[in-house]
Amino acid sequence: MVAFNTTLPVHLHDMLGWGRVPTGMMFLYLQLPLILLGGLMHTVRDRIGLKIPTAAVWVLCAPLLWLLGTYAIPTISRVLRRKSDFSSQTTWYKRYSDTVALMVEALANSPASRRGHEAIARMKYLHHAYRKSGSIIEDDMLYTLGLLTIEPAKWIDRYEWDQTSQMEKCAMGTFWKSFGDAMEVSYESLPSGKEGFKDGLQFFEEIGRWCRDYEMQAMRHSSGISDLQDQLIRNVALGGVPKIFHNLARNMILVLMDDQLRLSMGYRQPAQWVYTLTHTVLLVRKYILRHLVLPRPLIFRQLRVNPDPEERSPHPVHIWEAHPYYVAPTLWNRWGLYAWIAWFQGRPLPGDDGDWFMPRGFDTRDIGPSYMKGRGRNYAREEKAKFGKGRRGQCPF
Repeated sequence: MVAFNTTLPVHLHDMLGWGRVPTGMMFLYLQLPLILLGGLMHTVRDRIGLKIPTAAVWVLCAPLLWLLGTYAIPTISRVLRRKSDFSSQTTWYKRYSDTVALMVEALANSPASRRGHEAIARMKYLHHAYRKSGSIIEDDMLYTLGLLTIEPAKWIDRYEWDQTSQMEKCAMGTFWKSFGDAMEVSYESLPSGKEGFKDGLQFFEEIGRWCRDYEMQAMRHSSGISDLQDQLIRNVALGGVPKIFHNLARNMILVLMDDQLRLSMGYRQPAQWVYTLTHTVLLVRKYILRHLVLPRPLIFRQLRVNPDPEERSPHPVHIWEAHPYYVAPTLWNRWGLYAWIAWFQGRPLPGDDGDWFMPRGFDTRDIGPSYMKGRGRNYAREEKAKFGKGRRGQCPF
């Protein structure tokens, strides 16, 4: 048997004539380890986890990988250093939490929904002034879109037990092409940018090749860029890691990076034993997932935000990592297993420090740096009106 799957109890019922109770107990017995350990190991996070039990980890890593990649581009990092407050771990994680919240709102909601429109409109406003002034050039916008398009598939293909199919890559290309259309990203730098793309797969492949070429051209080492990236790793990626393991975890992150990105950060190649350890852990993990772990039933799906399309702001966050921005201080969030781990490490819990971590949730219309709060409401209304008249939610080809 190549792998267990959720149809095994049905086969037992049909082949052996087992009753519902023995069949159900067999199903529970096979699922129980994953049910108990899944939350602790942070395996499944969203719909993707229903097919590949931990593929969502790579999708949720995408904002971090995307930020590391974009920070290596001088024109992008220059704007970030000039306009952003990265003085402490708290402010770093606030920026990261805002990025994830906006991306989840755009990804988890229908492209034609009110919540999806609000998220895209807010993103456009936050970028509008920089694009208008030329501080952010269009190739930087295209590169950012490209990383969001190709990185999850690349990491799933490298480290998951299954590979993404051509159909799945086509779907990713279709979704992010529609996303780029809404953000008014220019595709003129792509080979088919002017005449148009025939489908999502062509878009996926062209933007992937272009991103690699753009990295070779624009990604280079400088002290300012490497400091920014190093702070991102230290303050965000290692935020929930015990300090005693920081050096090892940092080196394992470097192993996972492409050489071009690692060199742009000024890091030397980690020791061979770190490569061996990292790839051994990932290989064992892949084998366990491929042969021993059942897909999770829908009832065990964990979502970062409530998927109700009619929910109004503020939107509370249900999953948190180093700092509990926008997380409600529920009984589980303050006294559950993860809360005890956070407390033991000296990290804040949901509800700590009054309203500092905004426990009521985030308002999509105000998300972003504090000086942007309350700004852009008219701009957002105009953009949402344009979305309503456009092709949001339809095929972009």
